[in-house]
Amino acid sequence: MTAFFVRYKNSYEIKKVRKMIFSTQKTGDIAMLLYALLTAISSILIHAATQHVTPLLSACNTFLFCLILYSIFASNLLKKIPLIQSNTHIIFILNLTTAICWVFTFISLKYIPPELYLFTYLCALPISAAIIYRNKIRKAILLSLGLLWFLYSYHDLRILPATALAFLGGSSGTIYSAYSKQLTHLFSTIEILALRFYLTVLLTFISCLVLGQWIVLTPIYYSEFAALSFISVMIPLTLFQIGLKNLSLFRALAYMPLAPLACYFINFLLGNIAFNFIQMSAVVFLFATMFL
Repeated sequence: MTAFFVRYKNSYEIKKVRKMIFSTQKTGDIAMLLYALLTAISSILIHAATQHVTPLLSACNTFLFCLILYSIFASNLLKKIPLIQSNTHIIFILNLTTAICWVFTFISLKYIPPELYLFTYLCALPISAAIIYRNKIRKAILLSLGLLWFLYSYHDLRILPATALAFLGGSSGTIYSAYSKQLTHLFSTIEILALRFYLTVLLTFISCLVLGQWIVLTPIYYSEFAALSFISVMIPLTLFQIGLKNLSLFRALAYMPLAPLACYFINFLLGNIAFNFIQMSAVVFLFATMFL
């Protein structure tokens, strides 16, 4: 009888653990699905914003709002100063990769369509990961060929510099994802996000002053940047951090290809993209290859 109860208890504990793991994965899966959709929408919004305000000034205002609000929500960070000091090098790398990623994002989205930016950025993640970790080389080669195919469909050499910036931004995102994962067990999602934008705001502010781009905007523009910080940065990145916390890095990143695909078809439905067989076939090829 005792052996029966022991087996029953063990079986109950196993089912409980399995249920907990399933619930955790489900939370992460939903977070990454929503992240992919909002990333598609945010790229379109940033592209629109940078047509009226310089990319550096747009980025500075957007991330200043993010920094202020995240700092308010993560007020408990004051109690974790010793923990911050012991992880200074990781936090600095997060700030550096964040600055590279987002500054290049805003600049490139001024000059290239959002769907091209997203495909370039997200192809850069596995390509750079293959170079750094020396794995999945075949996939990296296929993505490189697919990206060149996609670029060719635009028949415009002027997009190459901005596309290169988008690729460098994606490469920095690979490094950010790896280091961010290391902090998920030490800080909450909001706390990690509150720690990562200091260098972005500082660099964009100094750059605007040096280049003579700093101007006081109208209240309407500031309200638009506040909304942009929520829709394009705060909500998507919060979802991304939730995904990283509840899923393995590879499972979380597997949802990323949905973002450029959604962006392409949203723009297609809005009439911003004319049907192009070469371009459409490149989109299908890239999307399929990303899932390999």
